[in-house]
Amino acid sequence: MVTGHRFDKRNFTHVIDMCKAYLLAVQSCQFGELYLVGNSDVKYETTFDEALNYMLKKSGLESKVEVNTVEQYMRPTQVPFLISDCSKFTDETSWEPEKTLADIMDETLDYWENHSMLGCNLNVIGSVHPLK
Repeated sequence: MVTGHRFDKRNFTHVIDMCKAYLLAVQSCQFGELYLVGNSDVKYETTFDEALNYMLKKSGLESKVEVNTVEQYMRPTQVPFLISDCSKFTDETSWEPEKTLADIMDETLDYWENHSMLGCNLNVIGSVHPLK
């Protein structure tokens, strides 16, 4: 598998939780005010490399896929730590995500498995090449 830089840390929020948060923002937040909507909990912070390794291990592909970083997929600028502070939004709405970081990754894998995107199709999607 070829990737860009995998060691930048981000905080992740499940799309279902984000939809609920956006609805709550429309219903509860002050019009014209700036809010960062999302999740600032450190339990949801991970690097792309950690997420990738989790999903490879969970799918049983850990020993079958070689991961290589290539220049072609690197961004011209790296932001090694990009974590949002959503405290204004969560303080005003008491919103909290329901899905865990593991839920996010597990459901991503489930989606790929249920849409025939794992297994033999790995060679086509994202330039994934199992080890020989």
